[in-house]
Amino acid sequence: MVYSLCNFLCYTGYFLLKRLLFCFLQLILCAFSVCHADERITRTFKEMVLRDVNDDGVLNCIDYTVCFKVTWDKFYIRDDCMIIRNKCNDFHHLFIGVLDNTDLKTKLIFVEPQGKWNNYEMKSWWKDYDEKYNVYYETYMWLFIWTKGWMYEEIP
Repeated sequence: MVYSLCNFLCYTGYFLLKRLLFCFLQLILCAFSVCHADERITRTFKEMVLRDVNDDGVLNCIDYTVCFKVTWDKFYIRDDCMIIRNKCNDFHHLFIGVLDNTDLKTKLIFVEPQGKWNNYEMKSWWKDYDEKYNVYYETYMWLFIWTKGWMYEEIP
């Protein structure tokens, strides 16, 4: 019992240290190489590997959004990208919000992950899109649910 507790604590400490070093390196890299949100979004689209994350046999907004977020987190600061749910009547749609803080003011860019790398804004894909129906702060819930509880760094 004591041995397994020690192993757990050592593994947890190792994981936390690894995560802290990774976040620190990301902050250093971002401080020296500020790239605009458009460049980061474009790279994420080009690097994204699409897969059926919930094994329902259909590639839909859930799959695109989760794959986009997982890909983003491999290259950029996690908190600059979030999963947003638009809840309008009985229709729910998942998409991405990216913080653009390259100018002196911060704005949120709404990205349709089913779009194209050169045409990705929500308004150009969904004409009747309305921000007032957006539900925020569900990013990690969606990642946890649709990756079946795996640490999503391990998703190919």
